[in-house]
Amino acid sequence: MKSNAGISPFRRLGNLLSLKRFLSDGPPMTLRQRLEVAASDQGSAKRVLCICDHGVARSPTAAELLSRSPYDFNTRSCGIDREACLIPLDVVLLYWADEIVVMTSEIEATLRERYKVLVEVRVLGIEDDFSFRQPELIQLILDRYNSHSKP
Repeated sequence: MKSNAGISPFRRLGNLLSLKRFLSDGPPMTLRQRLEVAASDQGSAKRVLCICDHGVARSPTAAELLSRSPYDFNTRSCGIDREACLIPLDVVLLYWADEIVVMTSEIEATLRERYKVLVEVRVLGIEDDFSFRQPELIQLILDRYNSHSKP
């Protein structure tokens, strides 16, 4: 079995088996009901999905920052480029999110083209010129996210 996007085939198989058990255990429920149950087990913190092209530098940095004080959000990060991302965007992540943070307007356009988006989308306008946790990237994310905040 060949590794896909840096994730070992054994880990991928384990994730698929866990998902299959999750979807088949218990009384019959729709996928939507099962997703609601899964989301409800994650506390009351706002769920924020951060998306960049590859899910390697910008979105994981944003997710890490937004999971800390003063935000304390429940965060996930992923990439929109299906062929070259570590964790690809999917409908489960979209359904899970209360808010979506994207790095560029191009990513927002691709997101809206592929999926029906039902939550607020914040565009930070940060190009792919940074490495993970780079100090300039951290400052840009904080500045741009806070400038979008509602009073």
